[in-house]
Amino acid sequence: MKTLKSIMVTTLLISALSGCTKKEEPEPSTLACKAMGYTYTLEDLTYTQVWADEFDGDSVNTENWSFENGGSGWGNNELQYYTNGLNASVKDGFLDIETRKELFNDRDYTSTRLVSRGKADFRYGKIEVYVKMPKTRGTWSAVWMMPTTSSYGTWPASGEIDILETVGYAPDMIYGTVHTALYNHKKGTQRGYSSTLENPEGYHLYTIEWLPDQIRYYVDGVFKFRFMPSLYIDCPNSRQWPFDRAFYLILNTAVGGDWGGAQGVDETGWPDHMLVDYIRVYEIDQLDAILATKK
Repeated sequence: MKTLKSIMVTTLLISALSGCTKKEEPEPSTLACKAMGYTYTLEDLTYTQVWADEFDGDSVNTENWSFENGGSGWGNNELQYYTNGLNASVKDGFLDIETRKELFNDRDYTSTRLVSRGKADFRYGKIEVYVKMPKTRGTWSAVWMMPTTSSYGTWPASGEIDILETVGYAPDMIYGTVHTALYNHKKGTQRGYSSTLENPEGYHLYTIEWLPDQIRYYVDGVFKFRFMPSLYIDCPNSRQWPFDRAFYLILNTAVGGDWGGAQGVDETGWPDHMLVDYIRVYEIDQLDAILATKK
C-alpha cells in the first residue's frame, strides 16, 4: 500500500509541475520593421534574366536610356557639361562614354550621363555590369542607382545604391556604397566597401544582389560587402532601408568635384573612356515566396 501511495503522490506531483511549466513566448513580430523577418537560404536562390543592354547596335538604345544634360555642378562642384549624346557611342559591342577636355557651354570638359528612369526600373534582383573605368586624375566615374520616385523624401532619404565608383587619383581602388537618411556621406556615416583592384586597366565584373533585407556586393564573383540594416538597428525603418521601392540605373563620368577633384585634375590624359561591355538584370525566382515569409 505504501509503495502504491508513493507512486500516486509522485505522479500527482509531476503532473502539477508539468502544468506550471512556462510556455514559450512567440517570436516578436517584425511586420512594423523594414528589412527584417524574411526567411530564405541565400545559396538556394536562382535568378532569371529580365533585362539587358549588350550594346550590340551602332548607337545608344534610347528605348533603354535617356541623356541627362547640363553643367550646373550637379551638387558636387563638378566641372563637366553633360551633352545630349555627343560623348556617347556604341561600337563593336561596347558603350563608350568619352570624357573630353574642351570648352562647351562655359564648361571646360564634356561627358555623358545616361539614365534608365522610366524605361528600365527595378526592385530587387541581381545586377551585373562588365566595365573598364577611366583612370585620368580628376575623373569620377560611376555605375549607380537612384529611386524612380522619392517616396521617402529628397536625397538621401529615398536612397542611393552605388554599384561601383572610381576616382582617377586612386586608379587601383574601387568603391561600392549605399546612402540613406541615416547612412550617407554628408554625415560621414555611409555604408560600403573599398578594395584594391588587380589589373585596374582591364575589364571587371561588378555585381549586386538586392534582396528584401540586404544588398550584397561582388567583384569578379568574389564577395566584398553586405549592407544589412538589421545588423545595426533593432527595427529598421525607411531612414535605414528605403530600398523597397523601384530604382533606375545611371552611367556617368564626372570631372573634378568634391571627390573626383580632391587631388586636382590632370592637364593631359584626355579624352578618357568608360567602356561598358554589358549590363544585365535578373529577377529572383523565389521573390514572392520570400516576401510571403515575413512575420
